[in-house]
Amino acid sequence: MAEPARSSIPWRGWMAHGLGTLRLSPQSFWSLSLSEWAAILEAGGEGGVFQHPLSSEELSRLMKAHPDGPAPPQGNHHG
Repeated sequence: MAEPARSSIPWRGWMAHGLGTLRLSPQSFWSLSLSEWAAILEAGGEGGVFQHPLSSEELSRLMKAHPDGPAPPQGNHHG
């Protein structure tokens, strides 16, 4: 039996990242264009800019720059 042809595309790694780490559905993963997938990888995937968790200082800066809106009212609101 012939050995399967090797691909220059790292499918296993991409699938592990897309389906596992990013939790994309198979339909979402396979419907991405290569340009969309490249943008995802550049933003935070393999070799992307977010290769480590945020530090406390980085998180604090982001929270100050982008505060949450007012908290939703508490209690039972069933009409």
